Amino acid sequence: MKLRRLVLSACFLLCLSAQAANYCVATDGDDRNAGTSPEQPFATIQHAVDVMQPGDTCYIRAGVYRETINLSGKAGYAGQPITLTNYKNEPVTLDGTLRIGSAWTLDEGKVYKTTLAQDVTQLFVDGALMTLARFPNALAFSDTVWHRTAARCFRTRESSNGHVIDGSVDERSIAGAGFSFNDCVALLNFGAHATASRLVENHVAGSAEFDYSPELKKYKTTLNYFFEGGVGNAERVMLDHAQEWAYDETSKTLYLWADDGQNPSDREIYGKVQSYAIVGDATTQHIVIDGLDFFATTFSFTKSDHITIQNCDFSYYAASKRALGILGPSETAHFTGTEDDFCTDILVYNCSFQYADASALLGEFVEDMRIVNNLFHQIDYACVNNDWGPQAPFSPSSSIRINKARGLFYRRNTLSMTGNAQGFSANRYIAGPSRKFRPEGYDPASIENIVCEYNFHTACGLLHTDGSSLYMPDDHVMESVIRYNWFIGNGQRDFRWDGNNRPLLGVHGNLYRNVAMDTGVKRMSPSGGNGFRVKGSYHEVYHNLGVGRGAELNIATEKGGNDATVTRNNAASHLTDQPIPGIRSHNYAARKEERRIQEMLRDLPNWDFRPKADAVGLIDQGTPVRCSIRGESVDVSGRYNGAAPDIGAYEYGDEFYWIPGRQEVIASMPVPKDAAEQVPLDADLMYLIGLHGTRANIYWGSRPDALKLISSLDAYRNIVSFTGEDRLQAGREYYWRVDTVTSDGSVVPGTVWMFSTINSE
Repeated sequence: MKLRRLVLSACFLLCLSAQAANYCVATDGDDRNAGTSPEQPFATIQHAVDVMQPGDTCYIRAGVYRETINLSGKAGYAGQPITLTNYKNEPVTLDGTLRIGSAWTLDEGKVYKTTLAQDVTQLFVDGALMTLARFPNALAFSDTVWHRTAARCFRTRESSNGHVIDGSVDERSIAGAGFSFNDCVALLNFGAHATASRLVENHVAGSAEFDYSPELKKYKTTLNYFFEGGVGNAERVMLDHAQEWAYDETSKTLYLWADDGQNPSDREIYGKVQSYAIVGDATTQHIVIDGLDFFATTFSFTKSDHITIQNCDFSYYAASKRALGILGPSETAHFTGTEDDFCTDILVYNCSFQYADASALLGEFVEDMRIVNNLFHQIDYACVNNDWGPQAPFSPSSSIRINKARGLFYRRNTLSMTGNAQGFSANRYIAGPSRKFRPEGYDPASIENIVCEYNFHTACGLLHTDGSSLYMPDDHVMESVIRYNWFIGNGQRDFRWDGNNRPLLGVHGNLYRNVAMDTGVKRMSPSGGNGFRVKGSYHEVYHNLGVGRGAELNIATEKGGNDATVTRNNAASHLTDQPIPGIRSHNYAARKEERRIQEMLRDLPNWDFRPKADAVGLIDQGTPVRCSIRGESVDVSGRYNGAAPDIGAYEYGDEFYWIPGRQEVIASMPVPKDAAEQVPLDADLMYLIGLHGTRANIYWGSRPDALKLISSLDAYRNIVSFTGEDRLQAGREYYWRVDTVTSDGSVVPGTVWMFSTINSE
């Protein structure tokens, strides 16, 4: 009977495959057309969705589409998904804005106004983002907004929760602003890793004091805040700078100071009117969204299963509604299940998420979620968490937050320039309250763990304190794997496992072959562990590298912690606590040795973290190590070249140099960096091969227009060395390019990079 059911099922799927249809949509189409060919396309994606069946594909022609695509009731099957994709790689944009074509009249000075029929929450002029009126001034997503103190006001220590006494000076003084901030939205970072939004109360023009209510749920020692948006016409008083706008939702009056200060009637002006272009619910299954761009809009899936979002670009896709006086965090891309109905089998692959005034991506009650090969850039300069009222439960804000996950894979992502306390934070699903760990009866194979590998985190956590670019708390650490990641130039702690030893929580994590480097922008934590902060116990910590004062490896002893942790083959400028608790050997703590870490690595400015030939404190000074992941033994040291493994993240003499982060279509991440100066004469060429590459062709020369092929390497080698007569010469400029060859033999030409060598031997 079982075999008969399998045969019938296979026949059913074959019938589905035979019946699968292709549909076409175009901006000049008509929903009355057949919609089955480029010559007879539909006009709307929704109409195509309405008629699609399992296995069908909708090919969307080039253009801009302004509609909400409701996938409710749409379900494909395994191997027979419903697919929305662009036609032959044509550029397709789902756009959450509408054109503003009403007439503009002068309001005052260089500010013009018009009346709208529909509220807007974001404004674009000729494709450029305008900044919602704010104080102190700073253009959205400019360098200024990512600075911890620039364009921020500061409360005094005499302030209290609910009452602010401003201590700002010069142009940041609210007393000197000359107007009342009543009903403006204040963004208050008074809770270290928490920023709350509140409406200003009881402020009088010329005063340095104001109130807000309700009180903040997190009120600590941090002091900075700013104003942006407001209720009604409140924010209009802050509109005093080119490229700013304000909106009075009560009268539907839009105000704009354009970049040239002129009447904007002849400009292309669009306002955001939509949060989500694609929505799905529990009846939405086996959907593929491929190759579409999202502008000022994004997606929302609730209880949906088997969803793939791939090869999509998201720009300005999440924005606050502070222009309408609405508080709290902004709507953003998310997968949200419930304890009774998880979002299962979720893949976010090879997408870019850029310029979000919100968290980049959220997931809750998700199972088998994979976030792979994405770029997350310029994420959340306001950092507002959900502390917006007495009924809102508090949770810290994160650039990427995945809660209550049953199996999570975070691989080859680049996360850069973020404001939140936490960069990537992840929690496992645990039924019921946390329980004290007991070694007896522990079954590692039963743990649905979190794996984070080959990710590049840089310039994360620029605006908060008491955070880390990669974070897991307590019970959620169990059997997690953190390996082959770079943490460079972050504003706060690079990595943190939280734990507790009374009762024992936060155990059996695997941390190996990661690099942390402090570039001088980091705000140091008084509790230490500014590179790697490891709390709990029973961890395995191997072959990690920390470079700089703010990149120490901290195996915390708080409350008797880490007494069963194994720490081996690590090198850092500082290794703490001392003595390292638990089982430890073959570690290099530069503060206790003769040579600094910086002196023993090849070329730190260009991210070459391999040991130099004379790094005798690192080369062959380790010991072979294996770790246990969900009950399986994994060789961490792998093949080594000498008598013993090297200490640190890289092995001297290897033919492959692992480089983390997103793989672009073309080769990227050149070492030495593009336009690098004072490069050592013993430098090698290294790179991250392009996506789907099986081989790389390396071209080289002293002129960008006369490069010659010097090497062809498979995907498991990426180092080109120069010896003998080919050795690099002092004071010279060199140019090189890496072309990626894919499995079908096609060649993707790379960018021409250059560097110059040191001036003398």
